Amino acid sequence: MYNVSNEFITAVKDTPREVVGYITLGDTIYDDEVKSINSSIQSADDKIIGQAVCKSVEIELLLSKSDFSSFNPNNEVIAYLGLQLASSVEYVPQGKYLIKNYTYDEDKGVLKLSCVDYMAETDNHTVSEITGLTYPITVDDYVTAICTLCGIIKSSKSYWG
Repeated sequence: MYNVSNEFITAVKDTPREVVGYITLGDTIYDDEVKSINSSIQSADDKIIGQAVCKSVEIELLLSKSDFSSFNPNNEVIAYLGLQLASSVEYVPQGKYLIKNYTYDEDKGVLKLSCVDYMAETDNHTVSEITGLTYPITVDDYVTAICTLCGIIKSSKSYWG
């Protein structure tokens, strides 16, 4: 859970409210260049047992040709959404994403990014790729190995069941 100020909690309930955003793409921060950030939760239409449900984000950036020439589609994207408060903007990180697809419209100078969070990586690996484990094994050791393989940070040692 992400902690926010009391002023943020009040402002998020107000109407109208001003929502703003920015992203980091690798080491570069894009603020004024952000045209839109749309996030959602996604999974396949045909549910598969064990399939990961991941977050996705669609981002549009205003980017010159020269700036696009240094664009690296392998960079990690971090999206932030914030609320305009009385004297500042308070931002909340929306997650870390991998670029899945992108298009660049040279005429308009718009880079469109389709990104998914690291949970999508769990659908790209098999159990046979997990190496270096000795059985019997604890659930925590197994989950840690999966997270390491997929680049996911494990947030808990508590498990249901």
